[in-house]
Amino acid sequence: MQRKGVSIDEILDLLAVRIIIREPVQCYTILGLVHLNFRPLASRFKDYIAIAKDNGYQTIHTTVFYNTAIFEVQIRTFEMHKTAELGVAAHWKYKSGGNNVKLDWLDGLQYQNESPEEFYDLIKNDLYSEDISLFSPTGDVFTLPRGAVALDFAYAVHTAVGNRAVSAIVNKNKSSLLTELNNGDIVKIITGDADIPRCSWLSAVKTSKAKTNMRLICNARIKEINSKIAINIIATVMNLNHSRVEEWLEVHEYTNYTNIVEDIDYLKNILGKYTKEIAQNSRFKSFIAKHRFKLKKFTMAGLEIYSSSHISNVVFDYCCHPKSGDEIMAFLDKSKVHVHHKMCKNGLEKVNNYESMVFIKWAKRKIYRYKLIASLHNEKGALADFLTYLVKLDIDINSIELGKNSGEYTKFCELEFETKEADINAFRAKINSKIKVIDLVQTNDAYKN
Repeated sequence: MQRKGVSIDEILDLLAVRIIIREPVQCYTILGLVHLNFRPLASRFKDYIAIAKDNGYQTIHTTVFYNTAIFEVQIRTFEMHKTAELGVAAHWKYKSGGNNVKLDWLDGLQYQNESPEEFYDLIKNDLYSEDISLFSPTGDVFTLPRGAVALDFAYAVHTAVGNRAVSAIVNKNKSSLLTELNNGDIVKIITGDADIPRCSWLSAVKTSKAKTNMRLICNARIKEINSKIAINIIATVMNLNHSRVEEWLEVHEYTNYTNIVEDIDYLKNILGKYTKEIAQNSRFKSFIAKHRFKLKKFTMAGLEIYSSSHISNVVFDYCCHPKSGDEIMAFLDKSKVHVHHKMCKNGLEKVNNYESMVFIKWAKRKIYRYKLIASLHNEKGALADFLTYLVKLDIDINSIELGKNSGEYTKFCELEFETKEADINAFRAKINSKIKVIDLVQTNDAYKN
C-alpha cells in the first residue's frame, strides 16, 4: 500500500477465495453459481481463461459482496494452478513435455547491450504493472501494461508496425499514437512507408519493446546526422567545399571521421594532418604550421565551443528548445552560434544545405539528473509545500506530472529534476522525510527514461 500510495480503504481484496477444479468448462459453472448467490462488482471481473495472459497465466477473477465483506474469488483448474504457482516450467512438466504455453511476452523484454540497471529500468513496467487486454480488428489478443499507449500496441503487433506507425484507430475513432489505451479496446494501427524516429516520445511509451526499438531508430538517425555534421565542421574550419572534404577524408582513409562530432582531439588530429600537408608546399611553412586552423575554446551558456573564428554569442533557437543533455549541433553566423537539437527539422535543413558549423558539446558540470515518483497526501497545499522544500535543497525542476486524485493520496507525483547531490541514498532519505518515495532513479541523458 505504501509503495502504491493508497489507503487501506482502497484495497478491495482483503479476503480471498480460490476454487480449483478439474476441467476448464467447470470454471464457468462455478462462476455462474457465485454470481447467482453473491452480488458481483462488475469492474473487477476478468476472464483470463478465455483471454489468457501472454505468460501463460489463466484464472477467472471476480469480486463479490457478502454482507459487509468483499471477497475476491479466483477460479481455475489444477493445471492452471500449477502454472500460476510455479511458472511455465512447471506447466511443461505438468503436461509431460507439452510445449503449448505462449512465451511471446519474453520477446517484449528486449535487451540491447544495456547495463543491468538500464535493462531493469526498461522492463519494470512489463514485469510489475497491472495488465490490460487489447484486441486487433481481427480479434487477436495483446496483453500490455496499464498505461500503455497506441504506439506500445503497434510494437506489440510487430516491430515494423511500430517503427512505421503514423496514427491509430481506437474503437473506430481516429486517435493519436500517444492515446492511452483501456482494457478491451479494439486498436488498428495505420502505417507509413518508412521508419519514423521519435526520440522525444521515449518517456511516453510503457513497454521495453517500444522503448528499445525507438532508441535503435534514434541512434541510427543520429549516426547518419553526425556524418553530415562532421563534414560541415571540417569544411568550415578548412574553408573547403564538402565534396573536397569527403574526397580528402577518403584518400587518407579516415573511415571513423564521424568521431569528430564527439571527440575534439580527433578533429584536431585531422586538422593537424591537413595543415602539415599544405605547409609542405608553401614558402611560409613555419607560419602555416603554427597558425593555420588553430581552434579556440569558448565556454558560455553551459557549452564548450571550438572555432577558428571569434564567438561572441550563443543562441538557442526557438524551433526546438534543446535542453541540457540533449544531442545538439551548432551553426556559425559571423560571430554568433545558433544551437539546434539534432532532430530539429530546421536544423537538419541547414545541415543538408552545408551551412557553416562548429564543434559543440555540453560543458561538464557536477549536476545529476533524477526522476522521482512519489505519493502525496490529497490535501490543499501538499504539492506546494513539497516543491518549496525541494527548492531549499537547491534543485532545478525540469518537469512535473500529477496523477488523478484517489482517496487519501494522489496516485502519483512524477518529477524530473537536476541537483548537485550525487549520493542517491542520502538524497532519498532527505526526500522521504517530506514525502512517500515510490521510486527514485538517476538518469544520465535526455534519452533515458
